[in-house]
Amino acid sequence: PNGGAPNGPAAAAAARPGAGNGKLEMAAAAVLVHAAGCTNPVCGISHCEKMKKIHHHFLQCRAHGCAICAKLKPLTYIHAKHCTHSAGSCPIPYCAKAKQELAQVIASRRMQALQQHGHAGPVPGANAVTGAVPGAAAAA
Repeated sequence: PNGGAPNGPAAAAAARPGAGNGKLEMAAAAVLVHAAGCTNPVCGISHCEKMKKIHHHFLQCRAHGCAICAKLKPLTYIHAKHCTHSAGSCPIPYCAKAKQELAQVIASRRMQALQQHGHAGPVPGANAVTGAVPGAAAAA
């Protein structure tokens, strides 16, 4: 599906705790999950028909910078952020990719935060708890 950069604004917004209107976003993400699996041509769930069309478009679209896909992308990240399905069992076929992109954004933010605070990150081969490097001479 039409992807976009994993470090784009949609992923960044979804990765932020407390970003946006949480209840509205969760409701829209729930409609997305419903619509992705709904086969009822006259479904009574509010916004299902519209979301089915958007979901189908998202699956088929290959256009870079598509406005329709740009509107759905944040919902995919919101869904992925809260999805508890195991890999491959989620009704949203692009959930695993969205989870991976979110993880990249979160890892990048953590690294940036560490660098801003003067931490270069872990020393390769160092003990994760003590920070000791195997084979290094102890300071006297």
